[in-house]
Amino acid sequence: MLLRRYQPPDFDDVFYLQQISYSKPCTESVLRAKLECPAWVAAGSVVLGCLITDGPEIWSLVVAPLHRHRGIGSLLLAEAEKYFAGQTLGLHVHVANPAARLYKLRGYKTAETIKDFYGPSLDALRMYK
Repeated sequence: MLLRRYQPPDFDDVFYLQQISYSKPCTESVLRAKLECPAWVAAGSVVLGCLITDGPEIWSLVVAPLHRHRGIGSLLLAEAEKYFAGQTLGLHVHVANPAARLYKLRGYKTAETIKDFYGPSLDALRMYK
């Protein structure tokens, strides 16, 4: 597996990961715009995971279901943390998302719970490191 910055030929794999990972995935045009910000991929023959930022904010972190719990998310987070060293790195995560555990293990602290952030009764944690 190779960890590297996102490149345009990765788009189809990243778009696929977004589609299978989120109940309300973004459109192709939104994803293309977001990928102009710093983003990293973990890739083998295909992209296994991707982290996309929007300034010093994690906009999306996805890992292919069959490759979760293998440290890929942590590696991607480490790259973003290195890139934004000296800055506070923030994110939002659904309160029931298992990824919240990963963020806590990596040292992210919950600043607040935002009611209905993702829709009615879909609260988010606002986390920082």
